[in-house]
Amino acid sequence: MGRSNYKLFLTSHDVFLNYSGLPFQADRYVAVCEWQATQIREQVRASDVKVAAYPITKIRPSIIAKDKAKSHLGFDSNKKHLLQVGLWHPNKNQTWTIDASQYLPTDWHIHFIGNQAPNFKEYWANIEIPDNCTVWGERADVDVFMRAADAFVMPSKYELAPISLKEAIGAGIDCYVSPLKVYKGHEYDSIKYIDLGDPKSLLQSIQ
Repeated sequence: MGRSNYKLFLTSHDVFLNYSGLPFQADRYVAVCEWQATQIREQVRASDVKVAAYPITKIRPSIIAKDKAKSHLGFDSNKKHLLQVGLWHPNKNQTWTIDASQYLPTDWHIHFIGNQAPNFKEYWANIEIPDNCTVWGERADVDVFMRAADAFVMPSKYELAPISLKEAIGAGIDCYVSPLKVYKGHEYDSIKYIDLGDPKSLLQSIQ
């Protein structure tokens, strides 16, 4: 069989992938963030690594647009609203946010958007939801929630290039995230780091 005219492109959303351990090497690597591109270059000494990252689009809704979004969703206008987006999964760590909810001032309310998949029911089925938290399930109007929210939280145990975080940054709201390596070197004024070992750190960050 002669040499193929096809080129092999490789991309992955696996934060733990060992590129040097693969049984092949690609002609080109496409990374979803700069941190991943660095890992590829270091592991396989690849020079042809492109970054195709989901863009951060600045929307920064006006006060009128934010109030309209809150009214549309039925948010209490006298409270501040914290948003977490993601599949209910141990890595996404919704239990950390629920633990943190008990320390928040009474004028804060937390909203969870994300699929409660049957294959992860063991994780989410027995979680008690406090009165200052609302579970919305899977939604097609996340953009409306982003406009309505006053802040965003992502206490993930690991991530690579979370789109919801980029959308929250684009919305111009404060983002409280775990101090993961993938975020380093891409600092934004809106990003504040929380301590996964201490749910009270959310209150400290908000204050």
